[in-house]
Amino acid sequence: PDVFWELKGAGWSMAVDKYVDQKKLKDAVAQLVAPGDTDDQKLRKIYAAVMKLENTDLTRERTKAENKAENLDIRNAEDIWTAQRGNGNQLALLFIGLARAAGLKAYAMMVTDRDQNIFMKSHMDWDQLDDIIAIVNVDGVETYFDPGERYCEYGKLHWKHTWTSGVRQTSNGEAEIAQTAPPAASDTMVSRDADLVLDADGSVHGTIHMTVTGSEALMWRQEALVADAEEAAKEFHDRLLPTMPAGVQLKMEGFTGLTDSTLPLTATLDVTGTMGAKTGHRLFVPGTFFEAQAKARFVNATRQNPVFLDWAYTVKDHVRLHLPDGVSIEDRPKQDMLFAPHVSFEASYEGGPHDFQYTRQEQVSAILYSVQQYPALRDFFQKMNAQDQTQLVLQSLPAVATAQSR
Repeated sequence: PDVFWELKGAGWSMAVDKYVDQKKLKDAVAQLVAPGDTDDQKLRKIYAAVMKLENTDLTRERTKAENKAENLDIRNAEDIWTAQRGNGNQLALLFIGLARAAGLKAYAMMVTDRDQNIFMKSHMDWDQLDDIIAIVNVDGVETYFDPGERYCEYGKLHWKHTWTSGVRQTSNGEAEIAQTAPPAASDTMVSRDADLVLDADGSVHGTIHMTVTGSEALMWRQEALVADAEEAAKEFHDRLLPTMPAGVQLKMEGFTGLTDSTLPLTATLDVTGTMGAKTGHRLFVPGTFFEAQAKARFVNATRQNPVFLDWAYTVKDHVRLHLPDGVSIEDRPKQDMLFAPHVSFEASYEGGPHDFQYTRQEQVSAILYSVQQYPALRDFFQKMNAQDQTQLVLQSLPAVATAQSR
């Protein structure tokens, strides 16, 4: 295997260098960067330019006849720049060529997609490698990029290209087996904010603002590109609604930042409906909002295989519930903190005379959990789900007291 990968890698590396010959891309780079730009500024401009090109993996490949009609003969990275389109691997190679033409040390790496396979060195078959990613030395630090994945954020990889192995070019012109880094919890952030008004009869109205980055944002952006923005918004709504309190309806107002990966992806939804059950002078309301009907994960008591997640993530919630006149908080959920290997949860609740607020943070910082770790992981998610199902108890004040308080 060592000899196989060394020889195959060397041949592949030579082919890459020929394809991205930076001499042919000097003019393109001169149009993109300024003489005084730092390495990072140069690379950001180059990355943005490549991201604007059509990615035919997400649209469609052109036939030879169509290319001929446009007088195009795609043979190298310069031809990709001229055509202003290419598949994911072609765009990744174009990015590498442009980076080199800008004076940066850039290398190609071919990896096995983690969503369908695992690289095995002993299996001497080059076809187990799927996609090309880029490695660029930025201010002395090797940084990984995924220009072949439309809308992937600068300096990040599609989750299927994280914590996987493959063959990369080296600074001495050779190739070697290497591994990409695992995803971090900070790479994918989901922030959910709700400002709600509760009426005395349990009806509710308000607004949800959600901000998404990383793998979660990339998923929705590519979904909108493959289908359309309206279909992506509908699916976003349909995934969120089942976790809401029973009786709540959502109206998706749409996304912003859907076609700009330099910005967080944001979604706005209007909230209407009812929330809670009234019994006598009491109104029982879910203590959380976004997870009120979420189902517990890992319900099976035992497991025979490791847990392998797509990506790590952090979810932060903040909900403010404005209370109606004449209603006070009788009981509210207790603050809670939970920890297990590579997972954490924290929830806090505050209540005043006019509103109830809670903050919640869920963090999953690893993507692989062994069978031995499973009981602790399952226990964590079971307890977190139980905490999310706690209730807020509101009480109507006597009519006389209400009149005096006014």
